[in-house]
Amino acid sequence: MLRKAPPLESIEVFVAAAKAGSFRAVARDLALSPSAVSRRIAGLEAFLGRALYDRTGPMPRLNADGRAYLAAPCRGSTGSAPARRPGC
Repeated sequence: MLRKAPPLESIEVFVAAAKAGSFRAVARDLALSPSAVSRRIAGLEAFLGRALYDRTGPMPRLNADGRAYLAAPCRGSTGSAPARRPGC
C-alpha cells in the first residue's frame, strides 16, 4: 500500500529546521546528528518529489518550494497539496 502522507517525524524536523534556519541547531535540540536531520528532510523531499532546500552553498537554505510548503494551509496531502503538519 502506498503512503498518502509523509512520516510525521520528517515533517516535524522540516518545520523545526525551517524555523531555526540551521540543521545543526535543530540536531542539537532534537538530539540527532546534523546528517540525520538532513536525511529526514531529504526523505520528505523525495516523498513530495521536489527540493525544499537549496544545498549548493556551505549551509542548506530554504528555497521557494520550502517556504511555500512551510506557509501552506494545513490540509491532507492529495495531489500537490501539502501533508498535514504538526500544530494543524
